[in-house]
Amino acid sequence: MKKLNTFIVWINILLGIATLLSYAAPHLDPSELWPLSFFGIGYFYLLVLNVLFIIFWILRKKKSWWISLVIILIGMMHLNSYIGLNVFSQNRSEGHLKLTSYNIGGLQLHKVKDQLKRKNKVRRIVNFFNERSKPDILCVQEFGWVKFFSEELAFENIAYSKGVAIYTSFPILDKGVITFNKSNNAAVWADIKYNNEVIRVYNVHLQSNAVSNQTESLFDKPDPRKKGNWVKAKNVLAKVKLATAKRVSQARLVAAHMANSPNPVILCGDFNDTPQSYSYNVLSQGLQSSFRAKGKGLGITYAGSIPGLHIDHILVDDFFVIESHNIANVNLSDHYPVSTEISFSQ
Repeated sequence: MKKLNTFIVWINILLGIATLLSYAAPHLDPSELWPLSFFGIGYFYLLVLNVLFIIFWILRKKKSWWISLVIILIGMMHLNSYIGLNVFSQNRSEGHLKLTSYNIGGLQLHKVKDQLKRKNKVRRIVNFFNERSKPDILCVQEFGWVKFFSEELAFENIAYSKGVAIYTSFPILDKGVITFNKSNNAAVWADIKYNNEVIRVYNVHLQSNAVSNQTESLFDKPDPRKKGNWVKAKNVLAKVKLATAKRVSQARLVAAHMANSPNPVILCGDFNDTPQSYSYNVLSQGLQSSFRAKGKGLGITYAGSIPGLHIDHILVDDFFVIESHNIANVNLSDHYPVSTEISFSQ
C-alpha cells in the first residue's frame, strides 16, 4: 500500500508540472516550442484532474492534497478565463450596445439530408435571433446566407468575406478584410457609427485544427491496441501543430491591424484557441475579456466532439464598460452563441 501511495504521489507531482507548463503556454511562441501548446489546450482538463486529486487525498486522509491545491492557487489568475467567478455581479442591459458572436458551423447542414429539415434549421436560427437575442451588432463565422440573413433579420449594413460577416443596422463608415495567407479563413472589420461615436469591430475566424472527425472517432473507439488509432492520433497531432503555427501568424496580422485603428476596438469571433494559448495572448493585449469581466459558471463555447473548450471570445478595449456576458445553450451548431452588452466609459 505504501508503494502504491508513493506511485500516486508521483503521478500527482507530474500532473502539477503539466499544469505549470499550461500556465507558461500563453507566453511562449509555439513555433519555437510547439508541444507546449498542448498543455495550454489541456488546461481545463488538468484543472479538473487537480481538483479530483484534492478530493482523493482528503478522502484517504492524506496530507498530499496540498500539492494540487498549491498548483491551482499558483494559477488563480488563469482560472477566471474558464470559470466565471462573477456570481454576485449584476447584469445591466438597458440602453447598452449588444453584440453577439456566433460560429454557426454551416448549421451542420451537411449532417441533415432531408431538405425540409434543412430549411427548418435555417429558420430556427433566424427565429433565435429575432425572438430571443437580436443584437445591435451580429458577428457570424462559417456562414453563407448573406442576403437571406440581411433580409430576415432586418440588418441594413454588412461587411463580409470568406464566411465571416458583421451585420448591423447602424451606419458602416468604412470596412475591410484581413486576408490570411494560404487559408480559407479571414478577418473582417467595420467602422460603425453608434450614436455620436465611431467604433471599430473586428470579426475573426482563425485557422481550425480540422480534427473533429478524427477525435470523434478516437473517442468512440479509444482502444490503444489498434494500430489505426495510433495513426489517427499522430495525424491529429500533426494537424494541431500546423494549425497552431497558422493561428499565431494570423493573430499577429490582426493585432498589428488593431494597433493602427483610429477608433475604439471590439474584437470577437472564433479564435479556435483557448485563453491559455499564445495566439489569444497576442490578440488580447490591452483588451478586456467580456467573460472574465461578467461571465458566470463554465465558459465552454464549443459543443462539438472535444469537450470543455472555450474558443469563442469577445474582447473590448478600455473605452468600453462591460455590462453583461452570456453564453446561450442553444443546439443549432457545434458552437454556442456568445453575447455581451457594453456601454461607453465616461
